[in-house]
Amino acid sequence: MLVRFAPQRHHCKSYVKAHLRSYSSKNQQGKLIDQVRIYVRGGTGGQGSSRLGGLGGDGGDVVARAQPGSLAHIAKSSSRRFVAPNGGHSTSQRPCGNRGRDLVIHVPPGTTVVSGEGDRQQLADLDHVDATAVLARGGRGGSQLTPNFSGAKGESRVLRLELKLIADVGFVGFPNAGKSTLLRSLSNATPKVASYPFTTIRPHLGVLSYGGQEVTLADLPGLVEGAHLNIGMGHKFLKHVERTKALLFVVDVQGFQLSDHHDFRDAFQTIQLLSAELELYKQGLVGRPAALVVNKMDTSGAVAKLQELVTKLNETKGNQSEGIIPVFREVIPISALQAIVSRLWAECERCAKGALTRMAAKRATIDVHTHILPERWPDLKERYGYGGWIQLHHHCKGKARMMKDKDGQLFREIEENCWSPEARIKEMDETGVALQVLSTVPVMFSYWAKPEDTLDLCTILNDDIAKAVKKYPTRFVGLGTIPMQAPEQAIQELRRCVVELGFAGVQIGSHVNQWNLDAPELERVFAAAEELGACIFVHPWDMPEDERMKKYWLQWLVGMPCETAVAICSMIFGGVLERHPRLRVCFAHGGGAFPFIIGRVEHGFESRPDLCAKENPFNPRKYIGQIYTDTLVHDERALKYLASTIGEDRIILGSDYPFPLGEHPPGKLITSVSEWDDEVKDKVMFRNALEFLGLKDFQLEPQNGPVPMETTEQQNSQQTELEEDSDWRPLTKVPRLGTQSITC
Repeated sequence: MLVRFAPQRHHCKSYVKAHLRSYSSKNQQGKLIDQVRIYVRGGTGGQGSSRLGGLGGDGGDVVARAQPGSLAHIAKSSSRRFVAPNGGHSTSQRPCGNRGRDLVIHVPPGTTVVSGEGDRQQLADLDHVDATAVLARGGRGGSQLTPNFSGAKGESRVLRLELKLIADVGFVGFPNAGKSTLLRSLSNATPKVASYPFTTIRPHLGVLSYGGQEVTLADLPGLVEGAHLNIGMGHKFLKHVERTKALLFVVDVQGFQLSDHHDFRDAFQTIQLLSAELELYKQGLVGRPAALVVNKMDTSGAVAKLQELVTKLNETKGNQSEGIIPVFREVIPISALQAIVSRLWAECERCAKGALTRMAAKRATIDVHTHILPERWPDLKERYGYGGWIQLHHHCKGKARMMKDKDGQLFREIEENCWSPEARIKEMDETGVALQVLSTVPVMFSYWAKPEDTLDLCTILNDDIAKAVKKYPTRFVGLGTIPMQAPEQAIQELRRCVVELGFAGVQIGSHVNQWNLDAPELERVFAAAEELGACIFVHPWDMPEDERMKKYWLQWLVGMPCETAVAICSMIFGGVLERHPRLRVCFAHGGGAFPFIIGRVEHGFESRPDLCAKENPFNPRKYIGQIYTDTLVHDERALKYLASTIGEDRIILGSDYPFPLGEHPPGKLITSVSEWDDEVKDKVMFRNALEFLGLKDFQLEPQNGPVPMETTEQQNSQQTELEEDSDWRPLTKVPRLGTQSITC
C-alpha cells in the first residue's frame, strides 16, 4: 500500500503562488520553456483547370521535426502562427501544379503534441532526433472531383507543444534540499541557488563528464505534498520525471518542513513522501534505477541521523506496509555547500559522479543473431574430392567473395567484420552492443554432403568461433554447427561444442534435406540438447530455387519466413516441444510467418484434427510461451504484434549482423517503440537473451567500458588527507542496504 499524506492545499497553493509572483520576468529569460500554444494550417490546394483538365498542386503540410534545441524560438514568435505554402495552380505551361512545400517546425526531442482545445488528446510524441509528425495536412489540389476545380483548404487547428525533458538522471526532492547546488558542482549548469524554498521554478539541464562518458542531469523544481494532484504546479514539474532513465533522490539529513503551516518530516519520511508522489503520479516511476544523496552532512548530529536513516531503509526493504520505496543502488552522504569551501568535496564529488555514471549507463545489449566465418579455410573441393562447397576469395584488403565452387557463381560479398573479432568489437562499441552470439553463415551447414565431410567442416568452423570466444570471453558467446543429416555424429559434435568449447548451444537449419524438424531421426539430437542444457537457434536455409522464387530476391524475402513457419509448425505438430519441455529453441526473423498465421494454424488444428493432431493432441497455442524468436521484423507494428503474440519474455534482439538484410544499429527498432517502458526494453535487449542462452550469472561489461575508479590504496590515501583538512567527515562505512553497498 502506498503511503498517502494529506496535502494542506490552501497554504501550499498560496505559498507557491506568492513566490512565483515575485519571480520577475527578467529572471525568466534564458530559462527552459516547456510548453507553447501554436496555430497551424496546411496550405490550400492549387486551382485546377477545367479547360485543360489540369490538376492543382496539393497544399504543403505543417510538419514538426525533432532536432536538438528548445521551444524558445517558437515561444518568441510574434504570432505563433504557422501556415504552409499553397499548392501551385494549373497553367498552360504546367498543367499539373506544383505541390506546396512543407513548412517544418523544429522542436526539441521529448516534445509531445497535444490538441489545444477540448479533451487535450495527445497527437504525437517526438521522442528522438529526426522523429516527425504532420501537424496539419495541406488541402488537395483542384480537379474534376472538386467543385469548380477549386483547391481544398488545408487543415487548421490549435495545438500545444509540451516538452518532457529527456535526461539520463533526474534530481528529485523537496524545495531547498540542495539539488541546484549539487547540479552546479557536478556539471556545467548554473541554476539559481539561494537559501529559501522554490529557488528553482523551471527545470535545468547539466552535462556531467566522467570516466569517458557524458551523463545528462536534470534538476527538477522542488515538489510539494500533493504534487500528484497538481498542487504547487505538481504536474508541470512531475512530467519531466517521466523520461529520465534514473532518479537521484536528494534529501536533507535534518528533514524538511515547507512552512510553519506544514508538518515536519524527517529524512526517512521525506523519502516515503517523494516516492508516494512519484508513484501516484505515474505507476512504475519508483521502480526505475535510483540512488540517494543525503545532503547537509556538515550540520550538527548529521552522522547519527544518517545511521538512523540507513537502519530504517534496511528494515523496510520489501515491506510494502511502509509504502513503495526505491531500492537505492547507492547512498551518498555529502555536503553540497562544502564544495565551495573545502577540499573534502573532491571525494564526495567523485563518489557522486561515479554513481550517476553507473546508474545512467546505456542499456546492456545482447545480439543473438550474428554470423561469422573463418578468415580462411582449406580448398574444400580438393579436401573432400567433390564440389558444391563455398570458398572464400580475398580479392582486396578487408573484402572477400564467397564463391560457389561448383559453378563459380558469387554467393555473397563480405567484409572484414565477417571474420575479424577486432573489427566486430569496434562496430559493437560504436553501436552499443555488449555481447554478440556468434554462429556460422547458414550456407555452410552443408547437410547435403557426406556426413564425415560435414563433420570435418563443422570442426573447422566451430574451432574458429571458439578461438574468438576464448580471446574475448566477455564480448562473444558461441553457437556451434553440427552435421544434422547424421544424428550420431551431430550429437558427438554437439557434446564437444558444449562440454569442451563452452558454447551455449548450436545453430541448426529449418530442415535437414527431406526431413522436417519433427523427423524421428532427429529426436535423439533434441533429447541430447535438452540433457546438456544447450539452446538451439533455428535459421532458415535451402529455400526453394525454382524460377518463381529466383526473381525479386523472393527466396530471401518470402522463402525464409515460410521456411521458419514450417519449422515451428513441424516441432509443434510433431510433438517435439511436448516431449522436450525444457528445450530452449529460438527461431530467426521473428519466427518468420508463424506469429502472423497462428490463428490459421489453430483453426486448422481444431477443424481438421485428423490431419493436424495425429502426433500431438494439444492446441498449438500451448507452446507460444515455450519458444523464443528474435526481433528481426523491420517494422514497429510487426514488432509490437510479435511481442503481444509470442510474449515480452520470449522475444530477443537479433540483427543478422553483418549482412544487408539485418538491422543497423542493432536494437534501433526496439528503442523506437514508445509504448514499451524500460522494463520491457531491458527484457528484449538482454534479459531474455541471458535466459535463452543459459547465462543468468553472466556479467555484462558496460558498453563504453568500465568506469575507471581509484584503487583502494589511492582512495584511503585521499581520504586521510581530506579528513585532516576538515571538521566533519563523510561516513565511509555504512551497513549494507539489502544487496547494495552504501558507501561514500
